[in-house]
Amino acid sequence: MKKLLATLALILLFSIGCEKETKLSDFVIGSWTSQELVLGDSPVGTFEAVIRLDAMYTLKFTLSDGSASISCPATGYSIDDAKNQIIIDEPDFDPNDGVTPTETQTFNVTWTEGTKIMTWIPADAGTDAPTLVWTRK
Repeated sequence: MKKLLATLALILLFSIGCEKETKLSDFVIGSWTSQELVLGDSPVGTFEAVIRLDAMYTLKFTLSDGSASISCPATGYSIDDAKNQIIIDEPDFDPNDGVTPTETQTFNVTWTEGTKIMTWIPADAGTDAPTLVWTRK
């Protein structure tokens, strides 16, 4: 009986010690919807983002009344797990205008493992990027 208990204790110890800690780079993967927000002088709407494993994301902005939406093609991103930051390449909502965006935007990300919400806060206070509260779909 003691050997059985000792074996079970070792199995439990190893399984606890081997649990993988979730990192931001794992947490962000999936489909997300933002809170309603106003972009510049635009009407109110929400973003939908699909963040993929291949370091690409897609973004769609839809007016709250559902009357119109605009999407960008797949765009790159990177994660700094140590700083809890996501760095996104500027989305190109108008690929036919002859201008390819080259800027990036860094967001500090607050999140809690096991939840379905994360908040992106612009790392540069001088930017016009909004704070985004994302909910996993």
